[in-house]
Amino acid sequence: MYKLYWIKYPEHQDPFNEGYIGITSQDIEKRFDNHKHNNKNKHLKNRCRQEKVEVICLKENLEKEEAKILEEKYRPIENIGWNINKGGDLPPSRKGKPSPKSLLKGNDRTEKQKIGTLKRSEKIKGNNFSGLRKNRVDHSKPCENCGIIFNPGYEKRRKYCCIMCSVTKRNQSEEYINKLSEKAKIQWNKKVI
Repeated sequence: MYKLYWIKYPEHQDPFNEGYIGITSQDIEKRFDNHKHNNKNKHLKNRCRQEKVEVICLKENLEKEEAKILEEKYRPIENIGWNINKGGDLPPSRKGKPSPKSLLKGNDRTEKQKIGTLKRSEKIKGNNFSGLRKNRVDHSKPCENCGIIFNPGYEKRRKYCCIMCSVTKRNQSEEYINKLSEKAKIQWNKKVI
């Protein structure tokens, strides 16, 4: 069973011209709470969030068709009070329906759509608007130890392709061998004394 309800300020006296008229099959307080979070009628949403707004049941125990006819009597045209639709109509819904603009193809599209498509395709291709390929820098180079070609990345310029190569190259350097031999001599002298 349906109910006819009126959302209004306390000073409103005329349900035919003021506030919001609606129908519902659920509890009126629950429906009122839904209006507080519904973005389809932002004007009503903002009014419902105010403390002084109240909801009143005008008629209850109505059949669906009966409720629609009554709602249409209170709201015969659009934009009366806080209603955006005329009474008896279902609220506007886009669920499952493509927008009319999205159905346009080829040259029938709007200029804004054409520019957006061009920008997206250029971004994907990595092209600039002249249609020429952007200059890409090749950072690949051969490893100083094994000669394998690798890409060191943009943030670091490495000499070696992997840790193994860097350790191997370090172990082969004379400077590193001299440091190891000095440390070994110091350790040997500590043990002997």
